[in-house]
Amino acid sequence: MMKKGVLISNDVSTQKMAEDALKKRTHDLSERIKALNCLYGITDLVEKPGILWEEILQGTVDLIPSSWQYHEITFGRIVFEGQEYKTANFNKTDWAESSDIIMHGNIVGAVEVYYLKKKPTIDKGPFLKEERRLINAIAERLGKIAERKRAEEELQSINEFYQSILESIIEGVWVTDKDDKIYYVNSGMGIIAGIPVEQIVGAYVLKDFPENIFEYFRPYYLKTKETLHPLYYYAVPIVTPKGRQSYQSGWLIPRLKEGRFDGMICTAKDVTEDKMAEEAMKRQLMKYNLEDGSLYLIQEPIPALSMEAFKDLLKVGYRGVVISRTPEEKFIKNIDGDVKFFWMSESDEENALSSKLKDIQFKLEKLPHRTTILIDRLDYLVFKNGFNETLSFVQRLRELAYLARHVVLLSVDPSTFDKQELRLLEKEAVEVEPMHKVKMSEKLFVILKFVYGQNNRGIKPAHKDVVLEVGISRPTVRKRIRQLVFAGYLDEVLNGNCKVLGLTDKGKILLLK
Repeated sequence: MMKKGVLISNDVSTQKMAEDALKKRTHDLSERIKALNCLYGITDLVEKPGILWEEILQGTVDLIPSSWQYHEITFGRIVFEGQEYKTANFNKTDWAESSDIIMHGNIVGAVEVYYLKKKPTIDKGPFLKEERRLINAIAERLGKIAERKRAEEELQSINEFYQSILESIIEGVWVTDKDDKIYYVNSGMGIIAGIPVEQIVGAYVLKDFPENIFEYFRPYYLKTKETLHPLYYYAVPIVTPKGRQSYQSGWLIPRLKEGRFDGMICTAKDVTEDKMAEEAMKRQLMKYNLEDGSLYLIQEPIPALSMEAFKDLLKVGYRGVVISRTPEEKFIKNIDGDVKFFWMSESDEENALSSKLKDIQFKLEKLPHRTTILIDRLDYLVFKNGFNETLSFVQRLRELAYLARHVVLLSVDPSTFDKQELRLLEKEAVEVEPMHKVKMSEKLFVILKFVYGQNNRGIKPAHKDVVLEVGISRPTVRKRIRQLVFAGYLDEVLNGNCKVLGLTDKGKILLLK
């Protein structure tokens, strides 16, 4: 019987232990579920659209009581940067635990839990170790949320700051994405375009506008997209969507992502009035009609007309660059203005420039916008590099002139090229024309052209030379020369016993028709 009693006792004891273990596991599982519900509840709060930080803190503190084992006597409080958020009927007691809220390494507050009355000591006072882990987790999570919220607020503040700047400036700003679709336009751009910004946003810059609007602007956009380097454009003619002819200047700044094109930031300033005033000044001060972004071919034995055109541009404020085979002291002694001279030479002189085309192009690419460039002795470059390579260089130079709004003057001695070569060069350039064209009879023009040709060779012809050239009588030649002198196209100077003839600036301009 005793053995049987012992067995019964052992069975009861084992069952009791199993029940206690089950209760403990159930209790632990219940506490874990409460902790998870608390943390999930915080996540739900954070994910509510438009919820304020203060509402997150109050909502979190309201989750605390139900997450502790003695929920009916549990109170919570969160202190954050001097502000308190408490449960209803909060009461501060001696039975408490807390965890610091840390943001960017600094203590900015604390999560606190209080019991209304004393409870048996368990792990740390009346609180479970799971509750200690939970309060630490709440504090840690609030610290991370606070960091993110603060960063979002600062970012929002920065965005609003820059948005206010963009909307207050009078210059236009528009931004495209990687597919060239416009997704932002400021009010300044709307004013320049003459239409509401809503009609611009969503358009594809390269295909949704009529050809005449972006005809001259499109090469700048494509060049920037290709090179991925910022590009400044100056006084580019653009027809606004409203149909107004304008001139605009600004920057094209590519946006990059992992080294690839990800869109464009574009600025625009309406410079129409400035451009019109500049053109008016050119008409008053300049002898030749020279347009920004153009390459001109001037066929002459020596750089005479090209020098006149070069000085014309210096007179209205252009910077000047000369590239010549002739030494500097002989070339630009009569030039006034901001001029940089490069001597095509293989020497070690300070201003020497190699005849290698890539070296010349590199130098020209570094020039500021709107520079007038005079290149003399293209035949020397052909001799050093060959005609085909030199022609390719001229083609690249034409593109550079267009994009940087340079005026390039190529002085070419036609006797150093054959007809085919000259035709190919002429296709890449335009002719220089006088600002104000003057009509003249062919009889007078023949004399003027003969004198010009002789002057370019360093010869001042006499009346008898003209007689031999044109094949008419001396009295008739004398009469026609007097007409040209009276009109200001020729100068007569006594040289010994005879008068010799020289072309005036006015005569040179006329010959550029």
